[in-house]
Amino acid sequence: MLLTPLWLTIISLLVSLTFAREEFKENSLESIGHESNSFLPNYLGYFFVAFSVPTIDTLVFAFAVLSVFAFFSQAMYFNPILLLLRYNFYSAETSDGTSIFIISRGEYRVPRQVAFDNARRINDFTFLEIGEK
Repeated sequence: MLLTPLWLTIISLLVSLTFAREEFKENSLESIGHESNSFLPNYLGYFFVAFSVPTIDTLVFAFAVLSVFAFFSQAMYFNPILLLLRYNFYSAETSDGTSIFIISRGEYRVPRQVAFDNARRINDFTFLEIGEK
């Protein structure tokens, strides 16, 4: 049961290889910020809800309601298993002012020096950099 999330994450990474390829050249980002620790408050909320619910029916209902609110809030939720696989999460702004989310094994600190040609587009604003850094 504990290996199921890990295997599903690995499968999702393999499936992402089929997504459209994107390229980021140097000087294409205006700003970049590390977001790897921002998931903690979100997932702790689910964790405490799970421990405070007396029955399985109430638990399923609570998680269903929380999932609907999370979906419609358009919050950035990402898979914490990726942290165990050494991925980092970054919020960035492109030179044209678009805010994007980058998932990568790279360590990025200076936005003007960020450059990679092996990113996969997950959606219009989220990119997964494939490959070892």
